[in-house]
Amino acid sequence: MISALLIRRKGSVGFPGKNTYPISGKLLSLYPMLAAQKAQRVIRCLYQQTVINIRILANDNGVEVIERPAYFVTKEAKGEDVFMHGYQEIEKRSGVQELIVLLHCNSATVSAEPIDQGIDILTRNL
Repeated sequence: MISALLIRRKGSVGFPGKNTYPISGKLLSLYPMLAAQKAQRVIRCLYQQTVINIRILANDNGVEVIERPAYFVTKEAKGEDVFMHGYQEIEKRSGVQELIVLLHCNSATVSAEPIDQGIDILTRNL
């Protein structure tokens, strides 16, 4: 199974609230969600989140939510620790994954095609 895990780090100093900022009529966080859902090779899309309005956005768009412990929701949190928590939660829910696509929530330009191309390249060599 191939899953997409969308993560964000709370505590942006340069642009507070950027993940809920509207870009062309959609919240910034919605773009990577939609890209992951449109990707042909992604079976499941999960969002690791604690912010209520983004949780609602995820639920409204068919994206599963992984609750993140408070100590991972700081500007000091390390990305690799957040990813490992998400990975462990995905495995608890659905077992061992063939691959996990890691997407950041502030990526408005991500689209389904490069996600599928990357998965094709990686799985060809497994």
